[in-house]
Amino acid sequence: MRLIEKAFHAANEDLKLDWDEISGSHSNPLILDCYECVDDLGISGDHLKDIDDSEIPWCSCYMNKKIQDAGCKGTRSGMARSWMHWGNPSNGKKGDIAVLSRGNGMGHVAMVVEICEENHTIKLLGGNQGNTVSIHTFPLSRVLGYRTSKD
Repeated sequence: MRLIEKAFHAANEDLKLDWDEISGSHSNPLILDCYECVDDLGISGDHLKDIDDSEIPWCSCYMNKKIQDAGCKGTRSGMARSWMHWGNPSNGKKGDIAVLSRGNGMGHVAMVVEICEENHTIKLLGGNQGNTVSIHTFPLSRVLGYRTSKD
């Protein structure tokens, strides 16, 4: 099984868990584990207990966690657009990583569930979608690119 397939399978299993953000001074331990997989947020160790997971975007942190748990290094960045430089370009098949645009140069990263050309939409499985791990539909016009593992 390819690395990207392992990560996608694990992400599907995450749909069974409680990934809901917790407002205020407490955070979901599952989300805190994702923050440990990035280097550029400036938070780790004891500082994690003070994080408000409802205030910090975590889609890229989640993707890093899934890729790392599957056995490879992700981007180690909390920036969604960092995934445009990971792995190899792809055509966006099920399980591949999709990088989306978001206002002010920001982005979103998640895994392809289904591309619906006739509706101009894409269904993605990812973290920080509706403040949890979920499957959401986005306009295809927001897709910047697709990536897959090098194996």
